[in-house]
Amino acid sequence: MSGAERRPEIVRAMDVERKLFSNAFIELESDICDLTRGARLACEQVLRAIGELNVDENTEKYTEAPDVKAAELAIFAVDQMHKMARDLEARWYGLHNAACQSVTKPGDEQ
Repeated sequence: MSGAERRPEIVRAMDVERKLFSNAFIELESDICDLTRGARLACEQVLRAIGELNVDENTEKYTEAPDVKAAELAIFAVDQMHKMARDLEARWYGLHNAACQSVTKPGDEQ
């Protein structure tokens, strides 16, 4: 069936669906950018805290202790990234499901 042959209610439903999906992506853009920037900062903090410690080649153990404050900050940063990723995933599925449900109501024919 071509676009010209579709029933007007189906065309309207498809337009609504496209708009809802478009808005969902727009709404999530800043959160996705924040998550990627935060993840990069968390990685840098981990490297500062423990990434450049000297290791004994024979025992493969650290020969010095990490900077405690830097390590605590790194752990906090990684934990925050985990929370942000989990929250973003939940928002994504919520927006996706809402957009799908808005155009697929029981009894509708397509």
